[in-house]
Order: sequence, then C-alpha cells, then structure tokens
Amino acid sequence: MQLSTIIPLAAFAIAAPTTDCKPTKPAAVAPTLPSTGSTDLPTPSSDLTLLYIAVGHGIQNYTCASDNATAVNIGALAVFYDATALYPSSGSASALSTADWDDLTSSVLWDTSIPLNLVDQAVGTAPYAEDAATLYPEESYNADASDPFPAPAAALTLALPSGPRVQAPFLGRHYFDALSSPTIDLSGARPALFFSGAKTGDVAAPAASDPGLLDTKAVDWLELADNGRGLSVGVSNVYRVVTAGGGAQACSVSGATEAGEVFSVPYAAQYWIYG
Repeated sequence: MQLSTIIPLAAFAIAAPTTDCKPTKPAAVAPTLPSTGSTDLPTPSSDLTLLYIAVGHGIQNYTCASDNATAVNIGALAVFYDATALYPSSGSASALSTADWDDLTSSVLWDTSIPLNLVDQAVGTAPYAEDAATLYPEESYNADASDPFPAPAAALTLALPSGPRVQAPFLGRHYFDALSSPTIDLSGARPALFFSGAKTGDVAAPAASDPGLLDTKAVDWLELADNGRGLSVGVSNVYRVVTAGGGAQACSVSGATEAGEVFSVPYAAQYWIYG
C-alpha cells in the first residue's frame, strides 16, 4: 500500500467545500466565421470586433441582355434579423444546437414568408414543406421598386423542424443605393449603424449548399469592406456566408422576355458584421 498516494487524496476530499451542487452555465464560445471547407474568404483583421451576426432574407435581382445571355446580378433587397444570441454555445438561453444553426438560413428561406413588399404578395408566402406547387417563376418574385420594405418592421419568428421556436429581433435592411453600392442600414442596432461597402472577396458556396426555392444554386460567399465614400457609421467589414438560394437561372429559362427586365430569386444568408 502506498500511503503517500492515498493520504493526499483523502486530505483533498476532506478539504472540499460543502456547497450546494448547482449546474453551471456553459462558458460562452467566441463565434468563428464559417468556412466553405475549401477556398475561404480572407480572415477578418485582428483589430476588428464582431458586432452582430445577422440572418438576411430577401431577393437577389438580375437582368438579361437577351434570352441567350448570362444573367447579371444588379443587387439585392433583404431584411436583417439579429441572430447573435442564437449562435451555438453563445451562453444565451436562445442558443441553438450546431445542427439547427447550420440549417438556419435554409429554414428561414423555406419556412418564412419573404419579408418584402412584392408586386404579387401571395408569391412571397412561405413554401412550407418544400411544396413545389407553391413556387413561381423568377419574374414573379420582384419587389415593389418604390416601396420594397414593409413598415413597421417585424421580428423573425420561426419554428424549426427539430422543435425549437426561434425569435430574432429586426436589425436592419439591405439594398443597393443609386451608385450600386451594397448598403446595410442597421436601424435596429443600438446605437444605429450604417454600412456602404464594396466587394473585396468572393468565393463559391459549398457544393452541398441549399440551391433554394427555384433549385438554382446558393449565391457566393462575399467579403465587403467600407467603400471610402464616408457614409459608413460603426461598420468596417461585412461577410456574407452560409448562403441558401439566390442564384439565377439561365436567361433562356428565367422568364425575362425583354432586355433589361429585372427578375428576382429568393435567398437567405448569414451576415457577419464587424467594426
């Protein structure tokens, strides 16, 4: 018998404090920008701070010069919801499982209505259970150009297939301004934030990404940086990742019948916002 080993352990047991056994709250884990699994966007600079993780839901807009041309992306319209507290191991009571988090953009795309004023509002109704009978051609998803965003803005409410009910507050709106700059107005942030950017990085979405309602493809992952126009307030860089849908069909099958006609494709994505 080796008393030299037994005695310290016994002493440790005696000295242990007698406190009530209460479950400890898991420590928060710093969010990590998602990876495509192959070619990735540039890593955020170490001097930047992650301000929000947003889920954006809306439409990608395209035009075709002719029915045999390649569709050209001319911008997007989307509503942003604050998903920061939903990040797995965030320490929040709202935190999702890793599986639910990874599927969140697809769940938003398929199971919630498009949060825009569409020309035909019935088109934006959630296509529950991926029912192809509820889907429409690309030109049917166009938003009202003069008034694309509903007011007042509503929060995101979503029942996930695995059971949890997600609620995420309104965070802001995404659009392209008169100079075609990607713009994000985070009026729901405290304090309010604003971003006027330009694309500085672009990689293809993973092959296994959700191709979206029209079974086209997921739009690329992007890095956006402040464009130097002096409009941004509190935001330096934005990453669009974990995209679902949004890719255009070929012009020959898009439904666009006139050169320059705009047609739209529903999409959802995560937006990681740094300042």
